[in-house]
Amino acid sequence: MKKYEETRDSGINWLGEIPAHWKLKKLKYCVALNTNEGEIEDITTRIALENIESKTGKYLATETPAFEGIGNLFNSGDVLFSKLRPYLAKVLHAETSGIAVGEVLVLTPDQDEYESRFLFYRLLSQSLIDIVDSSTYGSKMPRASWGFIGELKLPVPPLPEQRAIAAYLDRKTAQLDTLLAQKETLLQKLHQKRQALINEAVTQGLDPAAPRKPSGVAWLGDVPAHWEVKKLRYAVDFFNTVRVPLSSEERGRMASRTYDYYGASGIIDKVEDYHFDGDYILLAEDGANLLSRSTALAFKATGKFWVNNHAHILRPKHGNLDYFVNLLESLDYSMYVTGSAQPKLTMGNLAEVILPVPPLGEQEIIQEHLQKISQKISKATTAIHTQIQTLKAFRQSLISEVVTGKVDVRPAVLAPEADLPLWQQ
Repeated sequence: MKKYEETRDSGINWLGEIPAHWKLKKLKYCVALNTNEGEIEDITTRIALENIESKTGKYLATETPAFEGIGNLFNSGDVLFSKLRPYLAKVLHAETSGIAVGEVLVLTPDQDEYESRFLFYRLLSQSLIDIVDSSTYGSKMPRASWGFIGELKLPVPPLPEQRAIAAYLDRKTAQLDTLLAQKETLLQKLHQKRQALINEAVTQGLDPAAPRKPSGVAWLGDVPAHWEVKKLRYAVDFFNTVRVPLSSEERGRMASRTYDYYGASGIIDKVEDYHFDGDYILLAEDGANLLSRSTALAFKATGKFWVNNHAHILRPKHGNLDYFVNLLESLDYSMYVTGSAQPKLTMGNLAEVILPVPPLGEQEIIQEHLQKISQKISKATTAIHTQIQTLKAFRQSLISEVVTGKVDVRPAVLAPEADLPLWQQ
């Protein structure tokens, strides 16, 4: 992309050079801060911070209303800017009218100064986010003030140029988002492939020609004839009586926070003491994840740590602990979970779960095989994660470069080079 031929010094350190024909105006003279309050009743679109995706400005729907009570009314074309934790870059271009939680500034652009879509990108740009974040007050819940944001001098291109810039960024961010979605889908497929290979290995073994026998469990089907099929209570020891929950206040009062504090889905805090020392398996006792399984139910905890009362603590009586982690993650617990609103897998029900158990030597062979598979897939997923982070960084950089006039995209709008890679356009 080419640069503007004529530029001038903006006189503002964080902005630097801007196109010579762009104006510089304080934001408060180009937008109106809408503070019209309204009640939730009869308003369908309710915007809280969780409804705005960080750094992309995408709307995220929630199953339940985002918030209750009084908020600030907004109309289609307004731009919403979160003043709470501005480093999260939560900015939304309103497509409909609605109501936003009080932490969100509702900005209505002066149509003689700003094209609303350009304003959206202008406020989403990393350079502006950084300067706003530097002004925050409050340590736990840092906030920016409209007094500071409104005083910011920002470059204002002519309206036709704003529309061209917004159109260009709409097109480019859509392309990037498509690429990102493809990468995320690939990550999901790799995860599913890994889990399918693990499930097959720990429930069927590595030799498809091995003699089989009925397991007596519908979801499990036939298993290798020389494997045992037994209830979990006969395969593991429980250590649930040792777990002790700690309130957030108790954790906060601890002076030395050295040891991992586990909950149902992993480490949730650090604490100053420990109840366990060694290798154990933790398995979720309660939570929606028991049914959704969006994250692992069974995982390994090692070293010195503490566990709250939301995870079962297990250790194989005779067997390879890493193998049992994979086995327990592969089992179907749905018929053992009680409650739908607040799902729970009690220790009594967990103890009745049926599982296939191969001889120790075979467990170790299977686990070694799975470790090799996991290493290969982990290498692939790491590479994809790196690509995703690169694409996200490029997306943010592109927006900042364009809205601050570091590159001239008008030729690309008039004659888009759709066949070239993004970084060559």
